[in-house]
Amino acid sequence: MPAPAPRPDAPPPQPAEPSKPKWGLHAQAASEEMKHGSPADRGSADAYYWRRPWPHKMVRGRQIAVKGKERADYLSAYVREEARKDWGDI
Repeated sequence: MPAPAPRPDAPPPQPAEPSKPKWGLHAQAASEEMKHGSPADRGSADAYYWRRPWPHKMVRGRQIAVKGKERADYLSAYVREEARKDWGDI
């Protein structure tokens, strides 16, 4: 028996929502603000690795100090990061 034809008045199928990681601030990495090396990405990483806050971004492998909105993005990500690296018994 062939499959029934779709009804002409049926709504089109909706695409499934992409799954999102559930760990720390890095779950937002897909957003433009959290792209790799951005001030928000660096702030999140610095907090995770227990480093002192120093607002910067990475440009071609070099740390560049930031001001204004980029500084605010860094500090906001630094404060919001909940996960911390467990260094074990060092």
